[in-house]
Amino acid sequence: MSMPTNQRLSPRPYSILVCVVATYLLTGCQNLIELPDLAPPSSSFLSIAGVESSELVDDRTFHLRYRQWINHQDTSQGTFLQSLYLRHWSPEVPVLLNTEGYFTNHQQSQSELSELFSANYMAVEHRYFGESVPEGPEYEFLNVEQAAYDLHRIREAFREMYPQAWISTGVSKGGINALCYKYYFPEDVAATVAYAAPFSLHFPDDRSVGYTLQVEQSHDCIATMRNFQVEILRRKEAMLLLLAEYLEDLSSQYPYDPEQLLQRLVLGFRWSFWTNHSQYTCDDFPALTASDQSLFNWLVDVAPIGFYAFNNSQPFLPYYYQAATELGDFAPETHHLAPYWVGDIQSVSPTHYFLPRIGSSLPFSNEHILEIVDWLENEGEQVIYLYGEDDLWTSGAVQPQAGLDNVFLVAPEVNHSVRLQRMDEREEVYRALARWAAISIDD
Repeated sequence: MSMPTNQRLSPRPYSILVCVVATYLLTGCQNLIELPDLAPPSSSFLSIAGVESSELVDDRTFHLRYRQWINHQDTSQGTFLQSLYLRHWSPEVPVLLNTEGYFTNHQQSQSELSELFSANYMAVEHRYFGESVPEGPEYEFLNVEQAAYDLHRIREAFREMYPQAWISTGVSKGGINALCYKYYFPEDVAATVAYAAPFSLHFPDDRSVGYTLQVEQSHDCIATMRNFQVEILRRKEAMLLLLAEYLEDLSSQYPYDPEQLLQRLVLGFRWSFWTNHSQYTCDDFPALTASDQSLFNWLVDVAPIGFYAFNNSQPFLPYYYQAATELGDFAPETHHLAPYWVGDIQSVSPTHYFLPRIGSSLPFSNEHILEIVDWLENEGEQVIYLYGEDDLWTSGAVQPQAGLDNVFLVAPEVNHSVRLQRMDEREEVYRALARWAAISIDD
C-alpha cells in the first residue's frame, strides 16, 4: 500500500462558525469565535498525564511524545513513547485527529480538511513506525486493536483540553487505522473521514483481479497492459542486462536476486500505473516492437523501483508484517505471465518479497478484519468513505449498507490520490459533517 501523500496547505482565516444543526438544515449558529494569534506555552501540554515532552516546532505546532502501553491488555509489559504533532488553535474549535498508518512529521501538521474549517490538528504516528517503536521482540504487539487503543488513550488524555467535537481522518493505511479505531471506540469521535481505505479479507485477496480488469476495460486497456508485461518477460535476458546497468552504482542497495526483482517490477508496474500515475494513459505505452531500452525505460518510469532499495523499504517492514499477519494483501492477475515466470508467482508479491526480512512463517488470521468490516458495513455510522474509481485498492472498499448514516463516494477516473475538494459531491460531505460535528464549511 502506498504511503499517503500529504500536501502543505495554507490555513483558512482563524475563525469558525459553531452551529447547532437539525437533520439537514442549520438551525442556528453561535457567535463567530476569534482564534488566538499566539500558541500557548509549550510547557502547558506537560500537565496532561502521559505527555513526556513538548517542543514548539513552528508558530503553533508542537512535537509531543506520549507514553503508551506496549500491550494495552497487559500493562506489565511496559511502555513506549509515541510521537505526535499537534497544531493548536483553540479549545473552542474541533480537533482533527489524523490516524497515521505509518510515520508522522512536522510537514504533516495539516491536512485537506484543515482547509475547510478551523480546527486543532493532531497527527499520531503509528506504533512500530518512525520514532514510535516499543522495545522487545520485533512487532510483537503490532496489530489494529493495539493501534486503536493508542488513539483512544490519546483521545482521553486530551479530552479536557479539547472539549469540542473530534473528527478522525486518515489516508490509505491511515484510513484503515481510522476505521478500525471507529470499530473499537465508536463514541470517541463525532465523524470519521477515510480516504482510499481498503481492507484485504484474505492473504491474498483475489477481488483485486476482477476489479483490475473492470478498470482496464473501462479504459480499453486490458490487452495493452497484459501484452506489455508479457513482452518484458519475453525479453528477460535483455531486461536483466539493462536492470544491472541501471543499478550499477546502487547494487549494494538492491541485495536481491535480479530475476526476482525484475518479476516484482512487472507485477508492480500494473498496480502502480493505475494507483499512482494519473499523468499517464494507455495511449502512452510504447509499441511492442520498440527497442529494449524504450520498454525498460517505460517499466522503471512507472514501476516503483526505488521503493525496493534496502534503505527505502526498511522503514516499511512493519506494514508488511501487518499484511502477513492480519491486513492481508491483494492478488495480481498472473495467468498470462505463467509461461515466462520462474518460481512461485506469489513469492514476489509485495508482502512475500519482504518476508525473509521479517519472518518467513508468520501466522495469518483475518478474524479481526472480517469482524471490523462486517460491523462497518452493517452497523457503523457517521463515516465518510472516499475512494477513487481507478485505484486498484478500491477493490477492497468498505460497502456500507443502505440506510445507515454514512456517506460513500467514488470519484470517477481518480486513483489513490482521491481528495474531497476535487469531488463534485463534496457538498454532501459538508452537510454530513454539519449534522455530526456541528461545524459549518464554506467551500
